[in-house]
Amino acid sequence: MADEEFAQFVKGQFKAGDAFAASDYLVPLGAIDVSDNMQALTISTAGGLKVDIIDASGITVDVDVCQYQDGDANTSAYGNVMLGDDGTNLQFVKVDSNGVLAIQDNGGSLTVDGTVSAQQNGVWDVGTVGRITQDVNIADGGNSITIDGTATVAATHEGAWTATVSQSGAWSATVSATDLDIRNLTGTTDKVQITDGTDALAVNTDGSINVITPDTTPSTMDYGTVTLVKDTEGVVNNFSPAINDTKMKRVVVSGEGKCLWTVYVGATGDETDTPYAAIHTSPGNENGTIELHNVEVASTDYITITGTNMEQKASPNSDFVGYATIIKE
Repeated sequence: MADEEFAQFVKGQFKAGDAFAASDYLVPLGAIDVSDNMQALTISTAGGLKVDIIDASGITVDVDVCQYQDGDANTSAYGNVMLGDDGTNLQFVKVDSNGVLAIQDNGGSLTVDGTVSAQQNGVWDVGTVGRITQDVNIADGGNSITIDGTATVAATHEGAWTATVSQSGAWSATVSATDLDIRNLTGTTDKVQITDGTDALAVNTDGSINVITPDTTPSTMDYGTVTLVKDTEGVVNNFSPAINDTKMKRVVVSGEGKCLWTVYVGATGDETDTPYAAIHTSPGNENGTIELHNVEVASTDYITITGTNMEQKASPNSDFVGYATIIKE
């Protein structure tokens, strides 16, 4: 370089953006490469120094890394945005105003592996339950529980029970307790029926009941007498009741001689009927009673009492009068 050119270089003053003429002189910038050779540095049109990083192992980059706490204001905070792949495009992952990640089923269903704890808020509608395999606690909540259909209830009595039952159809209940504690019954609300399985005990409007007592003084149905001849069976009394199935209680007989008394029941009304009972009397024991045990005699049949004179004296002293009275129940 001539002396005058160097002088011009030294005195030349330039600023960014000035035009560079052929008469202007600049000192080129250079650097030594890894092979100890001089290399010219390249400047871009914007004035920037072009840098190619060939070996990064010897280059240290200082970066300011920001750390934040939960709740810090985000006016000056910087960070990365979380993205997700929907299968076609990248989408932002959304959070709510509290920073909670929003999870939606997108019209499908969520599957949870493990145990989920749920707290009820308001009324839950679980729909129709087809089958329950575990124990379920049922509380009426202060109202009543209605069961449609058939229910089997196993209950242990503790304390006082108050039950309101509306029966529909036939109920069958088996009570195994032998000592039932029943509260004092009230005539206006309670009803206890006494029955033999066919007829029920009737109570009058004044609270009394009708009692039928057996007749302690039986009625006399028929009385008969006849002279009994020695060694001859004679009919003392023969009776056919006007009412069907009349019950006969007993027969009372009497005679002053030795006699065999026989009771027959049948359709002919004589000694050819079936004998029912028989007794003996004698001069020292002239009266006798034959118990008939409420034998039923139809209105078409007869009850016949005969006496056979068993005296051994010659006639007429052996003949005597026999008496027979039939008594109904």
